[in-house]
Amino acid sequence: MNAPETNPRQISKSERTRADLLLAAREVISRDGLVNTRIVDIVQHAGRSSGLFYSYFKNKRELFASLVEEFGDNLSDTAPDPGDYTDDPAALVRATVQGLWHRYKEHRGDVKGLFETALTDDEIRAEWQKLRKAGIRSFAYRIRKQQAVGLCQGMDPDLAGSALLGLFEFGFFNWEICRLDYPDADVPDDQAIETLVTLLQSALQLAPGRTET
Repeated sequence: MNAPETNPRQISKSERTRADLLLAAREVISRDGLVNTRIVDIVQHAGRSSGLFYSYFKNKRELFASLVEEFGDNLSDTAPDPGDYTDDPAALVRATVQGLWHRYKEHRGDVKGLFETALTDDEIRAEWQKLRKAGIRSFAYRIRKQQAVGLCQGMDPDLAGSALLGLFEFGFFNWEICRLDYPDADVPDDQAIETLVTLLQSALQLAPGRTET
C-alpha cells in the first residue's frame, strides 16, 4: 500500500495556527506584560482553544522563547548592509536606528517580556545576551575604525559598544513601554529616533556626511 501523501493544506493550516498564537501572545504581552499574561488570554485573543495551544507549546515560557527567537531573526534581517554606507558611516547609524526602532515596535511585547524576566530567568537572560552580542560587535567595530584614525580615544570598544546598545534599548523601553520619564505623554517616533541618532553619532564622533578614511 502506498504511503499517504502529505497534504500541503494541512501543513499550511498548522503553520498559520502557530503564527496566530505567536501574534496573539505578542499583543497580549505588550498590553499586560509577560508575568500577568495567561495562556487563556492568549488563546482567547487568537480565537483558539486552550487545548490547541498545547499542540504547539508546552507552556507559556516555551512560547515566549519562540517569540524571542523570532525577534532575533527579524533583527538580523533589519540590519542595513554596511557596504552601502562606506562613504558615510553617520548615515549607517541613522539607518540602523530607524530600522531597529520600528522593528522593536513590532516586537514590543517581546522587549517588554525580556525586561520583565531577564533578571530572574537565567535561560531568558542567556537568550537576550545572544541578541545583544551582534549589536555590541557592530558598535565595537565602528569604535575601532574611529580609533584607527585618532578618534574615540580612551574607550574600550566592547564596553562602549555595550553602553551604546544599552542607550538604545533602555531609551526604547523607557519611552515606548514603561513611560518612566513621560508617563502622561507619547514620545513621537521621529523625535525618539532623532534623539538617539544624534547621541550615538556624537558618541562615535561621526559627523553626517563625513567620508570614511
